Amino acid sequence: MTIEKIKSNDKPMILVFSATWCGPCKMFSPVFDEVATQMGEYDFHKIDVDECEKLCEELEISTVPAVIIFKNGAEAKRRVGAFPSAPVFTKWINAE
Repeated sequence: MTIEKIKSNDKPMILVFSATWCGPCKMFSPVFDEVATQMGEYDFHKIDVDECEKLCEELEISTVPAVIIFKNGAEAKRRVGAFPSAPVFTKWINAE
């Protein structure tokens, strides 16, 4: 994933930045997957911070898990920390 791909995507994107060694990331992963199957209007992507250091630098990711929503190529919303359930995550996505 590159910043150029994010900015040029026509569809809103939800990115979660995580790491294999991160406990909260592992707990949030199934929640992220569940919501991804329910919300087809977004492109969902998991980004491993250890594999995408340049992108993490560009987006100033310093803590995981971190979730960023991009709309029209720009960051619309960001949250650091895991969501405890799919309903809580969905509510956050839909809140303006």
